[in-house]
Amino acid sequence: MIYLKRIGFIALFSLSMSVYSTQSVDVWTYYRNPPFVVNSENNHGLTYKFFCYINIKYKNKIEFTVHFIPRRRIDYYLSKGKAGVVPWVSPLFFNDNNMDRYLWSQTIIDDQQDIISLTTNKVTYSNKQALIGLLVGAIIGHRYTVIDDLVEDNLMFRKDFRNEKIILNVLLNNRVDFITLPRSTIQYYIRSLGLEEKLYISPKPLQSYTRRLLITPNLKNVHQFFIKVLPELIKSPAWFFIKEQYDFDENTKFKKELLSKEEAEYIKACEFL
Repeated sequence: MIYLKRIGFIALFSLSMSVYSTQSVDVWTYYRNPPFVVNSENNHGLTYKFFCYINIKYKNKIEFTVHFIPRRRIDYYLSKGKAGVVPWVSPLFFNDNNMDRYLWSQTIIDDQQDIISLTTNKVTYSNKQALIGLLVGAIIGHRYTVIDDLVEDNLMFRKDFRNEKIILNVLLNNRVDFITLPRSTIQYYIRSLGLEEKLYISPKPLQSYTRRLLITPNLKNVHQFFIKVLPELIKSPAWFFIKEQYDFDENTKFKKELLSKEEAEYIKACEFL
């Protein structure tokens, strides 16, 4: 009888532990560019702060761990059915325009691919004819709508570099006619480096898109978690405050005093990121 009671206690304890256990989920990001990753060595940037905030605010539910992984490796993981979350991406980037290949969160960020040139040598994009004969600075391995077709047809020229900071310096040294970067990234560089007077951004972007969370199909509960919490989160003062820290949104002017006591505590716990 004592043995049965002991078994019953163990079973009840195990059930209790399973109810309150935290699910560990990998976050795979291939972005090393601001504002998503400002300093990869110190885990500093919007990606780390966003998931730190979620881990603290929604503790004992799901714990997210961020890993930097090259895009090719992420594609491999996805092809093998590994479980994970890919942040800040668009269905356009993963050939999933109908959003039926992977699970997707709501839109978190509206973004666009800007055409950026020097104010002394402006490139105004209206259609593909405006880019004919020009030299673009681009990121190795990245594909660009319109530009790649023109390059393949030998109607314009492309020179590849390792990362966003390098191609920005190449432009500033007048070694290319223009570069193309996400609005979220170029706004960060313009403000942090004081480039307002040096750079010209074409009014018409190369492409507009939304950034969401890609969630693998084997993480349906994680998808439901984000569907539930994101609408409130991205409208919260905390999200506006986090964005402003990274010069992310040119329209964001937020006072820290507007944060609730709870939000301020969560952000303080992640302030080193």
